[in-house]
Amino acid sequence: MLLQNRLCCLVAFATVVPQLLAFSSIPKGAAQCEERDPQSSEKPLTSIYDPPTADEMDKVFAALAAFDFGDGAVLTPAPLPPPDVDAVKELFGSNSLATTSIASPGRIWGGIMHNYVARQELYLPNKAEALAYLAGTGPAPARYAEVHIALGALETPRFVEYKVGPLDGPAAEMEVIFLSDQLFNSRSREGNEMRALKLMVDLILNEPEMQTITQESFGGAVHGTGLNNHEPAPPGLIGTERKTPILVNYAIQGTWRGKDLHLVPLSFTINNTDADPSKWTAYDFYYSEQGPFTHDEFIAKYQADEIEKVTIPPEYHLEVIQKSAFPARRPELPDRKYSELPGPQAYMPEGARYDVYGRTVEWMGWRFHAGYNFRAGPDFHAISFKGESVAYQIALNEIGLIYSGNDPVAGNAFFLDSNFGNGEYRELIRGVDCPAYATYLTNYWWAAPGGAQTAERSVCVYELGDGGPLWRRGGPFVSGLKDYTLNVRFVMPNGNYDYMVTYSFSLDGHMRVELGSSGFMQTHYFAPSRGPKNSMAYRVHDYVGASLHDHTFGFKVDLDILGTNNSFETVAYKMADTLTAINAGLETPYAAVPPYLKSNKMRYVEYGTVATEEESLMTVNPLAPKTWTFGDKTQVNKWGNTRAYKLGLDANPSAVVDADHYSMPAFSYAKQMLAVTQHKEEEKTITGAYDLNRLDSPTGAFEQFVDGESIEQTDIVAWVTLTALHLPIAEDYPMTNVINHGFTLSPWNFFDENGAMDLPHYLRMNPAELPEDTRYANEPEVPQCTPIKYDIEHEFSGA
Repeated sequence: MLLQNRLCCLVAFATVVPQLLAFSSIPKGAAQCEERDPQSSEKPLTSIYDPPTADEMDKVFAALAAFDFGDGAVLTPAPLPPPDVDAVKELFGSNSLATTSIASPGRIWGGIMHNYVARQELYLPNKAEALAYLAGTGPAPARYAEVHIALGALETPRFVEYKVGPLDGPAAEMEVIFLSDQLFNSRSREGNEMRALKLMVDLILNEPEMQTITQESFGGAVHGTGLNNHEPAPPGLIGTERKTPILVNYAIQGTWRGKDLHLVPLSFTINNTDADPSKWTAYDFYYSEQGPFTHDEFIAKYQADEIEKVTIPPEYHLEVIQKSAFPARRPELPDRKYSELPGPQAYMPEGARYDVYGRTVEWMGWRFHAGYNFRAGPDFHAISFKGESVAYQIALNEIGLIYSGNDPVAGNAFFLDSNFGNGEYRELIRGVDCPAYATYLTNYWWAAPGGAQTAERSVCVYELGDGGPLWRRGGPFVSGLKDYTLNVRFVMPNGNYDYMVTYSFSLDGHMRVELGSSGFMQTHYFAPSRGPKNSMAYRVHDYVGASLHDHTFGFKVDLDILGTNNSFETVAYKMADTLTAINAGLETPYAAVPPYLKSNKMRYVEYGTVATEEESLMTVNPLAPKTWTFGDKTQVNKWGNTRAYKLGLDANPSAVVDADHYSMPAFSYAKQMLAVTQHKEEEKTITGAYDLNRLDSPTGAFEQFVDGESIEQTDIVAWVTLTALHLPIAEDYPMTNVINHGFTLSPWNFFDENGAMDLPHYLRMNPAELPEDTRYANEPEVPQCTPIKYDIEHEFSGA
């Protein structure tokens, strides 16, 4: 097997960079294309942003294992035990877990009743200290981990945050620094709690009376054999409580989340407020929109035929949906012409044109640190172009989703995905997610039940050309420059979706962040009587309504254009009568329209500087277009204009969420597409880490950041919101094709001319028009070589 970071060869043009090439142009017996491993063991200054490795996480745990938490608390090492099913059954006997609340005789419910590490990730260094170190004027900030500890074995459970490090030293020398106490029931949901919930659901639904209901209603299926369940969010609306909704669905063989496509009309809620799962109870049972019932009422009414019953035939879950819900080629469909031939591929004749130092990447003048965290995903730092600063940090902070549906569970679902963690990284599909020749990096994350996880090949770095020009022009000459980008891609599974985040860097100094969403849509039971659609869903299968929802992404974009002192300025595009247009911004206005101007009206722009945080709250309005720019007004280009960068958002709708919706203010970043605030160390992310689970008292609501401060010529942060409204349709079944959206940062008078005029390009002069002009240029010559074949087998690293 070739090394995962070697360069590949798909087929494309031929040049020193990846392009499209016809095999017929490669002579028989040509030497194999050159390989150059771009990865170096050199440790750059930007390694201060490196996330903890698996070994470092283990050292952190060792340091915490020797720490005195008080009350005699001692950490249980991972992997934590699962629930003891036999002990739970023995404790409850013939009593229903739905209605019986008793104390556990021991830790029979597994990990949730232990003291354990719930999460680890990098505790980011202080920005001023980091910049001083990178500039050579200060010491290196030590790397620390931020660690979340669930002390579930205490009589009064606690959930605590600590800062532990330095990570580079031995465990015995690490210091453990208290950060905060959080509400125990506001903690993030993780595997230990999920295992306890699933066991409780399994035991309730497999009671003889409940088995009869599911068998008669859902084609003979019972929980564990045909049926599964899911636990959406939020777990109630009050941070001191924990009330988890449970929906029941059909299991799809070979998948974890194919079940989201086929729900049955049965749901209930588990009150899991207590730290002891033996004291949990279940209530609010709904069956085909009928309820709420207590557990006993539901059984009694069903047995007495006092509710309208549902009957789904056995073949539906045994045959129909097992085939239709699995994302695989339909062999019964006719082949498309040439579909069995390989498509165009790309290769690198002379190896990579970039270098990778740990997680720091250099390419064509760009340099950046490609970091990440478990909470939200990619977290890039120290982004510069041609040696000049562009951004200190560009990080995905949050993905929020509100679901709609006339359904007891689907109609109440709201997610802030960072609460669960976007960072359960997995191995990428080589040749699908990224070119096989890409350089692949390893990510690490902490699983509460299982400890440190290693996900090899979970990030890819690659250069690619799209076959078109960055610029071109013809006349008595033809000249052009091919467009290439350097891309860094993460794919993050979270629940039923995979999120693809790609940072792309261009030859002319612009960069782009693109987000893609794909996977299983979340659905709800849609009775045949509902017809083809209603106000919140289309029917996409026999009993399936595809729930209306959004994906609202929140980004922290800490631009440091040429330094930390920046201003936020706008360019507003308008039309007015010609005199008004030419006088806009002039200190000495014209008294009349000059005679050479014949139009009665003209377009013009108004330049504005945004003074305060409140004034910065903006949403794109196509009827009143504006350009948003960031730069240091004391630094100008050759022509006297501020050297700036433009922030441009893809066309995207507002999140369409009212200020009095129950998700507010935790979801308040969704109220606008852009906000700009002064940089503050304590304002780390666009949402609070636990706000999904304490909606009545959020601690990190974004609206709290906007408090009237000046944003002129100071260190400022742009908070960007991108929304995709998704009303799923039949073509989203069984797989939603990737939905892409993003934003772009582009030079705006940052240079004195086009920033890509320093690169080799194509040029020919027309001898028929200018015989004396012999200027001529080519891109670098491409050697003829045989592309390297790479092993694309998947090893499921990180799963």
